[in-house]
Amino acid sequence: KMAETAAKRPKGTDKDDEGLAACIHRAESLAQTLKPDLLNAFGKDFVVPLEVFVLHCYSTDHATLFADLNLSPLNLLKILEDGSDLAKIAPEDGHQADRAWNEPPEYLPLLQEVDGTVRYGYYRDRPDQYPVAVLANQMDSTTTITFKNASNSLLGFLIHRARKCSQASVEKALRYFAESKQVSLGHGSWKHRNKHIQATTFSGLGIQVPYDKKRDVGYRPLGATDRELKGMLSKIEKARQQGKEPAYDELDQLIQFSNIANDEHDFGNALQLGWSISRLVVI
Repeated sequence: KMAETAAKRPKGTDKDDEGLAACIHRAESLAQTLKPDLLNAFGKDFVVPLEVFVLHCYSTDHATLFADLNLSPLNLLKILEDGSDLAKIAPEDGHQADRAWNEPPEYLPLLQEVDGTVRYGYYRDRPDQYPVAVLANQMDSTTTITFKNASNSLLGFLIHRARKCSQASVEKALRYFAESKQVSLGHGSWKHRNKHIQATTFSGLGIQVPYDKKRDVGYRPLGATDRELKGMLSKIEKARQQGKEPAYDELDQLIQFSNIANDEHDFGNALQLGWSISRLVVI
């Protein structure tokens, strides 16, 4: 059960509510105005939650919003803040802005800690999917698992952050926005999504691909356990560090199996292997 499916609107003055309602109206207008350019810059199936535009409009009225929360904007929030012309972004290049080395196309970074140690963004398994959750990408993690659930929504994450930073007026405004648009503030959507993944990955994301259970098409296991794969990659990395020629035989066999899986429409196999290899930085 979700901890909080939607915010309860805090009490405020009519004047306060009018200002916040006007902010929502501006955000809705902006979302419609920018829709064609967004679809060009991020892809024809790209879905942007209204909360992104609400936060942008609110931040134009409160210039220190993100700084007060010890955060700085990335990607779309940064593009909007800078006033960049979305129409000048090459088709589908929007996803490349501010992307970290370990962030897959399914992840869209939107905020980061001011010291850059943790980044926060939307995750979706398909381009046309509404974001499943906001995940924290821990860039300073000492393990391969860097992605962790932060909230069902950006507003949910920021409301928690505002409370943590003792920004009562910001928390109040964000709760108004969330209640007005019935935005989920819980953490359950990521847990629900993980019940339907085909396999785990070293990063903590796991993979979810189209899978026909009746025909058993879309995914097949790698042919090696996580422990066995980590052992293969560790041996390769150790040999490289020692200046020796690594033995790629075992890994080459897995890659060959993945190519066969692709030929037979089990594309999830190669996706899992590719992400497992990239997380351990074996190049």
